[in-house]
Amino acid sequence: MKKCLMGLFLLFVTSSVFGAWTEYSRDTSYSEITMSTVTTRVRVIIDDPLSTTGTVRYSTSTLYEMVNTAQKLMCVATLALDTWAEQDLTSGTTEYLLPANCIAIIRVTMDEGDGNGAQYLPQYTVHHLDSDKGESWSIQSSTPTAYYIRNRYIGFYPAPTGSPTVKIWYKKVPDTMTSGSDYVFDGFTPLEIYWEALAAYVAYKILVAEGRTMLLDQLAAEYTGAMKAIEQWINLRPDLDINIEGASNYKR
Repeated sequence: MKKCLMGLFLLFVTSSVFGAWTEYSRDTSYSEITMSTVTTRVRVIIDDPLSTTGTVRYSTSTLYEMVNTAQKLMCVATLALDTWAEQDLTSGTTEYLLPANCIAIIRVTMDEGDGNGAQYLPQYTVHHLDSDKGESWSIQSSTPTAYYIRNRYIGFYPAPTGSPTVKIWYKKVPDTMTSGSDYVFDGFTPLEIYWEALAAYVAYKILVAEGRTMLLDQLAAEYTGAMKAIEQWINLRPDLDINIEGASNYKR
């Protein structure tokens, strides 16, 4: 049994590639809310204004880091942002490293370039493949009929014999903002109304660290209220539902 497991592990390792996914973004009008807008609001709340004659308690880079953390926490918790990416599979290669900003897969399609268009692939688990396909599933090769997720990898069953194009739709971590002109929430306009929640989170963390408690309840309520509002908005939009098209085909 141990020998079989080791063989399977080695197959996973040797058949994995660090593929280069080409990511595409939604066609959206960009929001007008930038990193500078958020950090300026933070400085107002914590009373740490930028000045050419004095010093500030918190550097711009520190606030950027904290705002980025707040934005990522909000988007990971609510699954508010999604995108898609594609790449050509390599013949005989089973597993591919997922995009670094991928939180959860929504759906996967495959186009063999035969004129029949893209075909939907259902998701299996390794447990299902083991129990339903037998021990040899990991060395079978043909046209993929399903995919599975293993940690940071997406795998295809059976392994491709050609180079079909695979497209994945997924929930994403927002891009890291590095300058004051970068848009919050990747510039996705429907989310821009929640920008003050980012400032509230950062200000809350700072005031806690400084032992200043006067505004904590208000700031916490603002942030958690925005989280709940985003979750309700997501639930009202079927195009952002994690359980869309083919979810009933999921095999455990």
